[in-house]
Amino acid sequence: MSIYFVGYFTDGGAPRTGLSPLPVITIYKISDNIAVVSAASTTEIAGGGYKYLFSGYDVTEDYYAIMDGGVALPDSERYVYGCTLITNEQINAEIVDCINVDTYAEPGQEIPGDTISLAKKLGYLYKFWRNKNTRDLDGNIEIYNSGGNIVDHKTTAIDDNITFEKGKYVSGP
Repeated sequence: MSIYFVGYFTDGGAPRTGLSPLPVITIYKISDNIAVVSAASTTEIAGGGYKYLFSGYDVTEDYYAIMDGGVALPDSERYVYGCTLITNEQINAEIVDCINVDTYAEPGQEIPGDTISLAKKLGYLYKFWRNKNTRDLDGNIEIYNSGGNIVDHKTTAIDDNITFEKGKYVSGP
């Protein structure tokens, strides 16, 4: 995941554009105080703004960043800093959003995998509960698509009145 760090530089209180060399940024991971980016060049935006795209961003970590505008600026305006601080409320809000707002398509016509995401596993449960399914006298079970007109998954079941055995689902039709 990526995130932009943005710094705003002034000289005598006025926006400072055209800094050369470009300001550099150092980013520290707060949890262990290790620099994950050291003196990387930024890109000028406009109006005194400079940016750096941090491609190593981990949403579970907090970061502290400092930009150095260089010796062309007075010491009092040479450095800008900022941080990312993720709160429990933000994490909770993201989880609630994933559960209550985000939508997921039902799994398609395919063999259900052994190692799939939790979202896909839940998708199969919902699909098998919601959609049309049939079982004939020979024990063939078919699960249909949302429209109820195409077999997406099928298996066989055997019941000899002592043991019921259902096979793995495979892709339809």
